[in-house]
Amino acid sequence: MRLTRLNCPIWEGKSCLHWGLVLGAISFALTSAGAADQAHQAASQERGAFALLYSGSDVATDSAFFHQGARVSFSGNLAQSGLIAEALLGYGIYRYETGNVPGGIVTGQAWLGRAGLGYQWVKPNGAIAFLAGMETQRHDLSLDDLGNPVSGRETGAMATLDGWWKPQPNIMLSGYATATTAFRSHYARMRAATPAPYFDEIWVGAEVAVAGNENYEQGRAGLFVSGIALWPGHIGIAAGGYADKDGKSGFYG
Repeated sequence: MRLTRLNCPIWEGKSCLHWGLVLGAISFALTSAGAADQAHQAASQERGAFALLYSGSDVATDSAFFHQGARVSFSGNLAQSGLIAEALLGYGIYRYETGNVPGGIVTGQAWLGRAGLGYQWVKPNGAIAFLAGMETQRHDLSLDDLGNPVSGRETGAMATLDGWWKPQPNIMLSGYATATTAFRSHYARMRAATPAPYFDEIWVGAEVAVAGNENYEQGRAGLFVSGIALWPGHIGIAAGGYADKDGKSGFYG
């Protein structure tokens, strides 16, 4: 079961935090950090929130990652077009098997920091945002694995594009893509959803995602439910299948 991040608006001086749980690999978590659930993002924009707080964690058998971020509108209202800023911090631990070191097992710690400025265009039935900035990643390995280029610290340029669109009141299309020159990390996700029967605030649909860096590539496809109210925010649940560059495949759910 994958519980995606919760997004909670800040308005009238009130704030809230939220959490999430995702089953996946540490590489997938690092590159997908910052991928807001556009259903919740759309709700925040429709409410006229001036900022959006989000957090998430990715926990798997051999890895765990947590991130916390925020997006702020300089106009004071996410429902309006204008300048925006976003910042994110993350930390993770992981282990993997390799024939490049004695004992065959390497453990690692990962840190991520990202900050960017951009602009969002908001319409009654959709929005799109672009941000550019800098991202830094640091990977500390327990053993020197010469076969893993994702080691040490690397800082590079970062760009993010995300948006949502309701071509009809009962259809929502959304997308998120980010890439950085730091370890050539990248992530992209597309979703299509419709309101659940008898629950207009809950959206159900399908998703596809790809992520990777210099040492890893993975693709996912599945179904999701988003917008389930859980104070002080919302959660989403997704399940499906995955495959990676090493030929490994399976299910998440």
